[in-house]
Amino acid sequence: YSSAAEEPLGVPTWRLRREPRSIDICAPGAGSSDRPATGPSRGAGTVRVRQSLVIAAAPDVVFGWIEDPARARLWQPDVAETSVLHAEPGLVGTTFREVLKDGHGQAVMEGRVTEFSPGRALGMRMHGAGMTVTARYVVTQHPQGTLLAVDQTLTLPGRFTRLLEPVIRPRVAARARRDLERLKELCERETPV
Repeated sequence: YSSAAEEPLGVPTWRLRREPRSIDICAPGAGSSDRPATGPSRGAGTVRVRQSLVIAAAPDVVFGWIEDPARARLWQPDVAETSVLHAEPGLVGTTFREVLKDGHGQAVMEGRVTEFSPGRALGMRMHGAGMTVTARYVVTQHPQGTLLAVDQTLTLPGRFTRLLEPVIRPRVAARARRDLERLKELCERETPV
């Protein structure tokens, strides 16, 4: 291998001279049944982060924020631009592009909506900047408003992902938590329960 380099979004990647074996990394306590339906490509490693929080707003308000690409920039500060490339009826199959920016640079991610259940669930798969990201958002009624559960899997090239997981996973988790806290603030400001 050659040395690690910081890629956009602060995720270190490794340049490899030969293709290594596949590695699958999940959050502590996650078993094989928690692996993504489509596993990582050969020579890739995955980092999985699951988070949930209760939002004091109605489920339709929360889902309205999640399903609207125009609002993504308001609760995800790394999203600089979002554009729909091709819309499909019912949303599944819709393709889009996001431009992400942070202190490390810019990355362009292209994605596809993989799941859409109105008012309940949204899934997507994005790729770019040397990584693949899958995300699933599920909204359910809760006595205090809405329970939002998010499951994200980041697939990175290279056999050294396993060694870097203690560094990568907290970064991914912290960004996801920051975004969810911002979403919570915006939803509760709009229509508190």
